[in-house]
Parts: sequence; structure tokens; C-alpha cells
Amino acid sequence: MRYRIIANRVLLFVFLCFGMAAGLKYSYGNSFWIDLLFHVTEASLVGGLADWFAVTALFEKPLGIPWHTALIPRNREKTIEAIVSMIEQELLSAELVRNKLVKVRITQYLIQWVDSDRGKQVFTNLVASYMEHILNRLDKGELAAYLTTICKEQANRTSFNRQIKSLGRWALAEGKDEQLLRILLDELIELVNQDKSSKTIYRYLKSYQRQVMKKPAGKLAVWLGEQTDSLNLVELSKALQQDVTATLIRLQSPRHPVRRWARKRMFDFLEKLEQDQQLAQTLEEWKQQVVIRLPLEQLVGRFVETVLDTEQLTGKKGLYHSPLLVWGLSQAKTYWSIFKNDEKMQDWLDVRLRQALFNIIEREHSFIGAVARDALSTYSDQDISRFIEDKVGDDLAWIRINGSVVGAIVGLLLFLFLHFIYDPYFVPVIRSWIH
Repeated sequence: MRYRIIANRVLLFVFLCFGMAAGLKYSYGNSFWIDLLFHVTEASLVGGLADWFAVTALFEKPLGIPWHTALIPRNREKTIEAIVSMIEQELLSAELVRNKLVKVRITQYLIQWVDSDRGKQVFTNLVASYMEHILNRLDKGELAAYLTTICKEQANRTSFNRQIKSLGRWALAEGKDEQLLRILLDELIELVNQDKSSKTIYRYLKSYQRQVMKKPAGKLAVWLGEQTDSLNLVELSKALQQDVTATLIRLQSPRHPVRRWARKRMFDFLEKLEQDQQLAQTLEEWKQQVVIRLPLEQLVGRFVETVLDTEQLTGKKGLYHSPLLVWGLSQAKTYWSIFKNDEKMQDWLDVRLRQALFNIIEREHSFIGAVARDALSTYSDQDISRFIEDKVGDDLAWIRINGSVVGAIVGLLLFLFLHFIYDPYFVPVIRSWIH
């Protein structure tokens, strides 16, 4: 717009100069300088007006002249196709895009993006969505039945005796039996010290008393005990509770004879298990009965439903609440770390990605032109004119300015040629030819 204003001002200035020269020529007649100014400003005005008409005719109808004017609005479709063709064939040609892609390491940009904060979030959501998709397509009942079959087959193939021996020896060697016994004793002491334990002992003694009183001698003994106040079941139950607690507390000592006896018995049992085939066979039969009676289908089914619950992937307790998702993310991160350190794998992926992009470009390159065509089709005639003028308006304004300048120079040269060469030298010769 700035250069357009300048071009208009230049044309106005030339017009004023021409008007002044015409006024001087009318007032003072012919003189060298007045004729020079008149011819120069006349040529400059003609050149400026001609270029103004030509530039304006591209977008509008100058002076209302309809012939071969408003060329761009009139050829709107051709203009759009020309712009689309320029975008497709020159600015974003398929060959140019391919040449650019050959020099790009796509995997490096991929690695940088995934390692960014935004990329990590998208990566996590992608893993969660993929796992949720897999779990939704998974038949949990069929999986539970398959796992149940595997568990039963594994249990039947596994030697129960061997497992007991391995576990027992490991527990004895690592002192796990002592730890387990200590935990059990602590729980038992806490349980015995509760009020309900005293009440349980009291109910047992009361039941035993009723059994004794069914016989005459027992009834007599109970009556004598109550009369002499030597038989008080409440106090007796509390005393028994205290005795049991004291015994359990003494058993907490690793040097207690009972604990040493139990540990020795465990060693003896493991030795006997190795040598006594009948005992081993009995344990194996017991294992078979347990496997048959154990409701593995229900247990495995509930386990599968709990572990593979898709609501845990994005539940109220947060994204990382699901152990399955944590495991999936850890596996994905492990593979991602391997990928980042493997240049051969990156090169392999780069080749595949480039080839895929090349195929997309070949197949969908016309989409670029279609987008440009759709965008330009929404423009009105005035919008198209304004769009082009905004891009090349400065150059068009300079064309108008140059028209006035070039016209002035041409007018000056023609005047000098006519005044100093043509009139003094050519005119006499021509007149002599005529006469």
C-alpha cells in the first residue's frame, strides 16, 4: 500500500508538471527549455498513465473500460489453477519433498519427541490404550480355563516330595522356620490375651462340667467343690489363659526344648521323606486329591478378572495403580532404551519410514493441490485480487513509477534527438529531396 500511494503521488506530480509546462508553453510560446520540459513531462505522463492502466486492468476496470480489463477476476479459475500448479509442481513438488526427506533422520526426531515431557505422556497413554484394547478383545473365560489346565498339568508333573524337601532344606538353612514360628507365636500370644479367649475357655470348662455331672460321683465332686469354693470356673479359665500365655512366651526362646525338638523332628521328617517311599507315595496321593478338589477354576477366574480389569488402567487411584500397566510400561521402556542405543535398528526403521512416506507422497501428493484449491475457491473475486496484489503489489507499484521515469527519459532523448540532430541535419536533406 505504501508503494501504491507513492506511485499515485508520482503520477500526480507528473500530471502537475505537465500542466505547468503546458501553461508555460501557452503563455510564453516556444523556447528550448519550455519545449524540453513540455516534451519530457508529456512522455512521462503518457508512460505513467499507460502503466497505471495496464496494472489496474489486471484487477479492475480502469475508467470503466470493459475490454480486456479485470483480467484476474475474469480468469479466476485459471488463476487458481495456476497457483495450485505452482504449489504442486514447484513449491512442494513430489521430487523436492523426496529430496528433503532423504536427508532427514526421522528416528532422531522421533527419539527427541518421545523423550520430551509431552512425548512421555503420549507414550504412556499409547501403551495404556494399546493394553486396554488387547484386554477388551481378550476372552477372560478362555484364558482362565487355559491357565487352570496349565496349573493342573504342572502340579501333576511336579514332584510334591521334591518340592517339600527343597523348601524344607532352604527354610532350615536360612532360618526361615524360626522366623515363621516367631510370627506364629506373636499372633497366638495376642490372640490368647484377648477377652474372647478367656470366654472360650470358660465355655469349654462349663461344657466339661456338664459332662461330669451326668455321673453321680462327678455330680458329688462338683457340689463339694462349689460348697468349699474350690471350684470357680471363671478364675480357672483366667488361670488357664495366663498359663497358656506364659507357655507361649517361653516358647519364643530359640533354646526352648520344644522348639529344638520340633526342629529335629523336621530334619527327621525330611530324611524320612527321602527314604520312605510309602510316605512319599502317600503325600503324592494327597496332592492329587487336593488338586482335584481344589476349586482352581474359580480361583484362577477371579484372579484373571482382577488382574486384567481394564478399569484399573485409568481408575480413580491414578494411571499407575494397575500392576499390569506398570509391568507393560516397564517392558515398553526397556524396548525403547534398546531401540535408542541400536543404530542399525534406527537405520532400518528410517528406510521403512522414508519408503512409507514416499509411497504416501506419490499416492496423495495431489491432496496438497486439492487443499490449496479448496482454500482459494472460498475467495471472492475481490479476495483473489487482493491476495495477489498483497504479494506483488510493491512490484506493480514500481512498474508504474518506472513507467513515468522511463517515459521522461525517453521523452528527453527524443526531444534532444529532434532538436539537435533531426531538425538541423535530417530535415534540410529531406526538404531538398522533396524540392
